[in-house]
Amino acid sequence: MRALRLRAGLITVGAGLLAAYLVLVFSASPARSESVRVVEPALALPRVVGDADDCAIWIHPSDGSKSLVIGNDKSGSKRGIYVYDLQGKVLQFVAMERPSNVDVRYGMALGGRSVDICAVVERNRNQLRVFTIDPATRRLTEVSAPKGISTHIEGQTYGLALYKRPSDGVIFAFASAKSRGGDLRQIQLRDNGSGKVEGVFVRAFGHSDIKTYVEGMVADDELGFLYACDERHAVLKFEADPVRGDKLVQKFAVRDGVRGDREGIAIYHCPDRTGYVLLSSQGNSTVKVYARQGDNRFITTIDTVGAHDTDGLDITSCAAGPMFPKGFLVCHDTRGRRYVLYRWEDVAGTGLKVVPGYNPRNSAGTSK
Repeated sequence: MRALRLRAGLITVGAGLLAAYLVLVFSASPARSESVRVVEPALALPRVVGDADDCAIWIHPSDGSKSLVIGNDKSGSKRGIYVYDLQGKVLQFVAMERPSNVDVRYGMALGGRSVDICAVVERNRNQLRVFTIDPATRRLTEVSAPKGISTHIEGQTYGLALYKRPSDGVIFAFASAKSRGGDLRQIQLRDNGSGKVEGVFVRAFGHSDIKTYVEGMVADDELGFLYACDERHAVLKFEADPVRGDKLVQKFAVRDGVRGDREGIAIYHCPDRTGYVLLSSQGNSTVKVYARQGDNRFITTIDTVGAHDTDGLDITSCAAGPMFPKGFLVCHDTRGRRYVLYRWEDVAGTGLKVVPGYNPRNSAGTSK
């Protein structure tokens, strides 16, 4: 009888350990009760010397195969931004002091012409640097005003996003601080009268809503929202146009299997103003997919093979040559110190829409 009681006790303990193990396994998975789509990469770009972090896509106006990925190396002996073609070749390197986030917009009025621009934050100097992108040469040329473009951040600037207002084509930059609960700053970018870009401070907002730190941001120009990743808390949704006020619209991605920081964020645009918001869940190296429209409901999780501990990401629904005829996703890979590209049709599978035909130059000009 004593032997039977001992055996029963061991079975009970064993069952308890098994239950605890299963709880641990399922709680560490990207999300409970939903499938995870595993996606293999189509192309890995060359690794940088120091620390890759953020990236942006630029779409060529007439030949999608000549589109670019622009990514940073924020530390090491070759700090700066790299311009890559879609075969993985480095076309240009621009040295700068600790570059942080990168973003692109189309059709800025500058010097009497319409130009596409790339903006980069220099974190330690608290300034923006703005470059034009030449479709003929695919090279960047700096057009920042001589006095510089301040982010109006105290301490260190952390994140950046661009926004083009559809009503008048004015382009703004949003900047965030590397400080807990810091404000977001909005700066208007405009021609200084000499064909260079200067910045004008517009507003500070978000302090009462931000619980930790914000780095990843993206503006949805067409729908008029700014998404700011409060890293350990949620994605915060604000009105992008300052005339519509500073109030928080909503927050999401509070749970949904997100682990660690909420990092890179980007928008997949469909021509009918629907699409998806993609978010990097850095702690489990996955991408969370949310509806672009409405209350941004959670849809699914993507496991991007080859991209570990992803910080920045970007996406396009535009056709980008024979390798990416239906657009692509690019993700930062911490371990590889590089950026990795995935075909959108591979990411979408049968559960997400594949809708090429969006033209960023005929809409509000959104990249990320």
